[in-house]
Amino acid sequence: MNLRATSTAGNAVLAGVLLMLLGDFLFSLNDAMGKWLVASFSVGQVLVMRSLGSFVMLTPMIAKQGSDGLFRLERPSLQVLRVVLTTADVALFYAAVAYLPLADVMTFYMAGPIYVAALSHFFLGETIGWRRWLAVVVGFIGVIIALRPSSAMLSWPAIFGLIGSLSFALTLILSRRLRQTSDVTLVAQPKQVPEKFKRRAVRLQTNEQPGTIIIDTNNKFLYLVEGKNRALRYGVGVGREGFGWSGVVKIGRKEEWPSWRPPAEMRQREAAKGHILPIVQEGGVDNPLGARAMYLYKGGRDTIFRIHGTNQPWTIGLNMSSGCIRMMNKDVEHLYERASIGSKVIVVGPGNRQGDVSFEDRGVDFLRTVFGG
Repeated sequence: MNLRATSTAGNAVLAGVLLMLLGDFLFSLNDAMGKWLVASFSVGQVLVMRSLGSFVMLTPMIAKQGSDGLFRLERPSLQVLRVVLTTADVALFYAAVAYLPLADVMTFYMAGPIYVAALSHFFLGETIGWRRWLAVVVGFIGVIIALRPSSAMLSWPAIFGLIGSLSFALTLILSRRLRQTSDVTLVAQPKQVPEKFKRRAVRLQTNEQPGTIIIDTNNKFLYLVEGKNRALRYGVGVGREGFGWSGVVKIGRKEEWPSWRPPAEMRQREAAKGHILPIVQEGGVDNPLGARAMYLYKGGRDTIFRIHGTNQPWTIGLNMSSGCIRMMNKDVEHLYERASIGSKVIVVGPGNRQGDVSFEDRGVDFLRTVFGG
């Protein structure tokens, strides 16, 4: 394990937790001040004051970014929708607290995380297991009990609170959609990976034993066999022309935040193109091996091929590597936890050196995708 990279990642996580706690405190303080202000000012006036305060806070960041970065947006339609939902969330919150106790309005907003958990499956493609669905149902029941529904709940302030909490949840979903990040690493993805290469539970017919990894380099998929007609499918990037290969190997060792030691022939090849590669590059978010690496061995010897993450997630689904199998960082982290040292890896590719291997992808397992298991 790379201790320096692990320490850096740990410090980043701690900083993120502390910033989140500070943000939650300021968020609560903002709500309390909003309740106090709407007693003397209109909702529109409070929104203007809040927006001006936010602009003052963001001015140094805007100045540092420059005007080009400010007006050059990725996916502008979703950015505009996010602005609309955020404005609706804040406006409806203030409209509700103008007539209802702050504690009652916050009870409405407690349903926001429940909405997020339920909607993340439909808008983000995340797998929601039956336990989480159960938690969502129980959460809704808890909110209903806390609100004690009655005819008074049909008042406009109550409706403002309900719609505002839904707008808040959709804002969080869009924020996640606009910045796809791994749960462990914060590696921005400047381009979107095609939907078909995102992780899925599928129905795979094969005679291979659970725990076996099958890599279909032709279709750019990696399968982790879980049982009869059950597998996890990941999108991968594979070797470019002249660097494809096939065979049966095993995972010889595993490493988190691995160092990258490009082979001498690779350094020479890239030097001829004017690209000078380091002899060793320590692990980290800029490392080409990404967050995790599983080293492939044959006959007890390192093949120099790996299954690893990448700092170029947009290459998933393409023939771009020098023979290694690339995965998105969040996917290689997921596989790393499930694949053991000694696991059999079958690489189906040029030369058919993998021998006879039978597998058939029969598509997404919808029941497992929705309910988990």
